Amino acid sequence: ARQAFNNMANALEFAYPDEATRPFRYYRANGTERLVWENGSVWWVVPPQARAFRGASANVIWADEAGEMDAAITSQLIEGAFPLLDTVQHSQVIISGTSPATREGLLWDYLVTGRKGTEGIGIVDFSMRPDDDPTDEAVWYRVHPGLASGLTKISVIRKRFATMKLVSFQREYLCADPVAANIAAIDPEDWEATTVDEMPPVPDGNFTVAFDVHP
Repeated sequence: ARQAFNNMANALEFAYPDEATRPFRYYRANGTERLVWENGSVWWVVPPQARAFRGASANVIWADEAGEMDAAITSQLIEGAFPLLDTVQHSQVIISGTSPATREGLLWDYLVTGRKGTEGIGIVDFSMRPDDDPTDEAVWYRVHPGLASGLTKISVIRKRFATMKLVSFQREYLCADPVAANIAAIDPEDWEATTVDEMPPVPDGNFTVAFDVHP
């Protein structure tokens, strides 16, 4: 997040090359990077830790790459960051990121809550549906905003599809919901590779089917 903030600040400085007339000041002190605007508004970046937020207030909190935040970090944010908004009217929390690897954490929790239509929570969901075919390019165009807007070329996505594992491709480019790892011990691709289109014929007479479930 700090690197993304610095990149944004550098882009703003490029847009306003004359330091004397810029509508902001960029403070680069390590650990306290911030943009201070001429109207008094402040943009700053802090690590997702409760102690980093206490004693302040905010109009907007943006948790970027929230799919990487596990349950422990989520607890830290909710405990330390969200109370910053309690005394500010029309405050807002923005949560964004790529599909998480597991069904836990900040992004997953609010994704589920948003899909339920919970009052006060808006959602922009670029996720493939469970019944979508991840190999269908029509699904890619519907789900991937870069393709739909023309920002990303289809040739690039085809190359990624050809070189990435399907599960990784679905997560990174189609925002597929994570597999419930607590109930699935077998890699979905390995499981899919064992399936057949039709059941083999049952042999005549007695037969036995056995399998070993030991780890």
